[in-house]
Amino acid sequence: MTPHVWRRLLLAASHFCAVVLVAVLLNFLVELTIPRGVPSRLPIAERLARYIASLGDERARETILTALPWTLALLIPATVVGFGVGTVLGAYLGRIRNSGLTTTAALPLIVVASVPAFLIGKVLTSIFAVQLKWFPGAAAFSPTLLWDRDQLATALDLAVHAVLPMATIAIAGIGLFAVAMRGTVTMQVADDHTVYAESLGLRQRTLFWSHLVRPALLPQVTNLGLVLALVVTGAILVEANFSYPGLGYILYRAILTDDLVLMRSLTFVLVVGLALTMAVVEFLYPWIDPRVRTVRS
Repeated sequence: MTPHVWRRLLLAASHFCAVVLVAVLLNFLVELTIPRGVPSRLPIAERLARYIASLGDERARETILTALPWTLALLIPATVVGFGVGTVLGAYLGRIRNSGLTTTAALPLIVVASVPAFLIGKVLTSIFAVQLKWFPGAAAFSPTLLWDRDQLATALDLAVHAVLPMATIAIAGIGLFAVAMRGTVTMQVADDHTVYAESLGLRQRTLFWSHLVRPALLPQVTNLGLVLALVVTGAILVEANFSYPGLGYILYRAILTDDLVLMRSLTFVLVVGLALTMAVVEFLYPWIDPRVRTVRS
């Protein structure tokens, strides 16, 4: 790797460690403010050491490792669909500025972006699970599923149960990403480089993808890291709403049973995941937009 790549990697790694460290300390300080029947007389340093040690609790680790694949299988495809569809849709709406047609078309996206994901899930459940009975309204698989008998039937059963929660997260993401991309592209349309490129007689496809979408991707990718926090927190409530056995549902059950150790570990895993995503986004900035590359002195 080149020295520039190493610098970007070290910068992203340092930011990742700083975010995780600050988040752990903030969570610890929040716990200190919780009223207790018998106040602890241990020094803060020892309490912090015990708090950090509890993050690696074996029971919590096994529970999280069991639930993590369910969350990743749900969250990754839904986020990719939400980001891809929302980005392209927002770019097309921003391309022709604020005409009456685009304003009308953008209104549903603004509404979707403003509605919490779990409410979208309740609407989808009411329509497609209760009224039409096309998809199951809860759980990740049928209770009568025989996992080792028929792999195709198992895959179909898992896919059918994942449709509604995955669609809920994807629809919420489409609204958020489309609204953000529309605003960015609307500003790009009026920029000098776009006006100059249009005066050269470039094809509309080249003008759209090279001079509107690509410059707008940098803030959109930045928005991906920020919106992902909303998507993840929304996915927690979505999993609880659909009784989907991912991290969100496990956290919901831990809150109901007052399982503080499991809540600590789950919060730490979510923080690490979000911090890692932000670090990857920061590392990829120069390949998305060369203007942010470090200039050699």
